[in-house]
Amino acid sequence: MNQITVITGAASGIGRALAEIYLKNGAKVVALDLNMSPLENFKGHAYRADVTNADELQSVAEKINQEVGRPTHWINSAGIAILGAFETLSAEQFQKVMAVNFGGTVNGTRTALSLMKNPTSGTIVNMASVSSIVPAPFMCAYSASKHAVAGFTRSLRMEYEQNRSELKILLVVPGFVKTLMMEAQPEFHLPKWLDFMVASPESTALKIYKGIQKNQKEIFPTQSGRALLNLYRIAPELCKSSTRLALAKNWRQLVGLDPIGPKR
Repeated sequence: MNQITVITGAASGIGRALAEIYLKNGAKVVALDLNMSPLENFKGHAYRADVTNADELQSVAEKINQEVGRPTHWINSAGIAILGAFETLSAEQFQKVMAVNFGGTVNGTRTALSLMKNPTSGTIVNMASVSSIVPAPFMCAYSASKHAVAGFTRSLRMEYEQNRSELKILLVVPGFVKTLMMEAQPEFHLPKWLDFMVASPESTALKIYKGIQKNQKEIFPTQSGRALLNLYRIAPELCKSSTRLALAKNWRQLVGLDPIGPKR
């Protein structure tokens, strides 16, 4: 395998799990993240990079090109979530989510394209979410950012397909995954009885890896994501109502006597 794979947000979660899988399968792996401490013992290459800073990311990418080689795969996995009722989120919080999740994906894609030219070939993978298709309360910023990622990726793919380019642009749409991002906001955890719907980063990453190897244009790596998408297509109102079942912490919230989520 002569793959050189760059992964943003590779210090933890799905990004880290993907990095380990690519290493195990013989690829040269370049891990990018703002938080470098979890990457101290990483067996591949690691660079500090802020995906929201286009100039910095381009500079790091040029260093990668010189020190490691021309990337064959670039995976935009960096992401954050700040959950809560829209009116409780500050403008700065909302913009931060958009800047990392959407802006970081755009910057990563633009940077990858600059390295994959002449000839134009390679694979760019962008990480959306089931919330880019299925609406959910208390996730306005996150959902907006992932809707943007999905729309951007699909539109860009069409541009290159119409020009018969060899460049492949893939979209990943995971459902519930147990990551640090999810663990950091316990007020929005799924109830224990729904633990079976939460996938591990490792199992999710393995399915993503296999999908990338098969050049699947859109990869749905989790059972929960596929189930929610199917339910939303068949019975959208029922799917919306099920969010109360997933978020309610007690019977009063379940029947609508108490509000769900943090107080406004």
